[in-house]
Amino acid sequence: AVLVAGLASNKALIELDLSDCAIAAAACTALGNALVTNKVLQKLNLRDNGLIGDEAAAALATGLQRNVALRELNLKYSSIGEAGCVALGEALAINEALVLLDLEFSGHIKDAGGAALAAGLKESQALLELNVSCCNVGSTGGAAIGRAIATNTVLQKLKIVCSPIKDEGAIALASALESNATLLELDLFRCEIAAAGCAALGKALATNNALRVL
Repeated sequence: AVLVAGLASNKALIELDLSDCAIAAAACTALGNALVTNKVLQKLNLRDNGLIGDEAAAALATGLQRNVALRELNLKYSSIGEAGCVALGEALAINEALVLLDLEFSGHIKDAGGAALAAGLKESQALLELNVSCCNVGSTGGAAIGRAIATNTVLQKLKIVCSPIKDEGAIALASALESNATLLELDLFRCEIAAAGCAALGKALATNNALRVL
């Protein structure tokens, strides 16, 4: 918290790396408050801070709702769950600057968190890359993300690696691909997709003209 006290009025720093620093709610509250007025910081790395949970995520999300500069937020290996994802989703829906959100290895997100992020993704006009790999997002969460992709017009990269979205999630994503014209990369490695899901994805590939990597 002491370190970020000057961030609110700073006019030079464009990248801040606080990875593996035992950052928790108090520091994230300070960071969130700073993001409200900071107009230059573009990259914030908070990976490997397992103490970042729902309260901390909500504080960061509050800052993101009014921030106009931050482009990349790394929250890998956090303890963020459903409530934190609800707050982040609400921020994604209105934030016009953030282009990358990385939540990989945040295992408490699960289906409910995935659905909450999807709600924000559906409305987002800025986010280009979302990584929810290894977050225990299952078929329900995967399906919700798929439905969001169907109407999203900006996201270019989506990673859901090592997530049991199964056929239900794959079919929803495939349905989205039939109308989506912006997604360039979709990573579904080890997602427990079987024949029905693969069939749906194959059908989508027959008409989709945007996807470059699957």
